[in-house]
Amino acid sequence: MKMNKKKLASFLPLLEVLSNISADQRKIVINFLTDETHDILYECIKNGICNNTINEGDKQRLRTELESKKNNFRYILNNKGSKKKKKENLVQIGGNSLGIILEFVLPLITEYLLSVENKSSEQANENNQGLEEQK
Repeated sequence: MKMNKKKLASFLPLLEVLSNISADQRKIVINFLTDETHDILYECIKNGICNNTINEGDKQRLRTELESKKNNFRYILNNKGSKKKKKENLVQIGGNSLGIILEFVLPLITEYLLSVENKSSEQANENNQGLEEQK
């Protein structure tokens, strides 16, 4: 993932809420999100669609569910599109499709954040041990 760990962690509660609310509520909420939040959602969509860690059965389900919105996804994943058009496409996707993607992506994000946190705590422990040995 390209996102900064702290930034991603700060948006995790919002992503969880978006994944748990109804499709109609999700479309309404998307209209009031900031550009930065939209960028996080675009990154989640990209990671959800392009991720190789999802098993084949889930990938097939994802393809089947998202087939009707594929042009909207293509526009969002294209880096050359305007923010206004991307937001319009995100709102059009916003119902069930975004919920399905978040269902797949949230465990991956959580796993990523935990692995980064574990690595940093292991490095801190190693640094502390090294300092103690020097004394």
